[in-house]
Amino acid sequence: MNAVKNLRNNYYLYLVEQFNLIPIESKHHHTQAIKFLEKIMDISESVSEEELKAIKEYSATLVILIQNFEKSLIKLKPNFSPVDVLKFLMEQNNLTQEDFQKELGSQSTVSKILNGTQSLKDNQIEALAKKFKIYPAAFFPAA
Repeated sequence: MNAVKNLRNNYYLYLVEQFNLIPIESKHHHTQAIKFLEKIMDISESVSEEELKAIKEYSATLVILIQNFEKSLIKLKPNFSPVDVLKFLMEQNNLTQEDFQKELGSQSTVSKILNGTQSLKDNQIEALAKKFKIYPAAFFPAA
């Protein structure tokens, strides 16, 4: 039993050596953390049961660090409405309402969202975040 526990502890320490569990304080560090998390999730199917336990324990902590950084970005964001953010992105990228039918739906739906009579839904926010390669949190008003 001790040998098994040592294997898990050693693998956990190996993961920490590969990517240290410290607070994330920059977008670059955040990107690296996400890439490392994806890497260890990809290999999780090809490791022993004890190594998998170490990956899960490590990943849980890394996810918390990633989430804390993302929450800090939300707090720093000025209080713009989701429509303000969308209009800004449209302007910056020279886009028109027609360019959003895939992400938002019909021309009528896009128009309603832009004039404030209809709110963005979660799936629309996810699609917009993916289109613009930004965090979905950019579309949520600051608290």
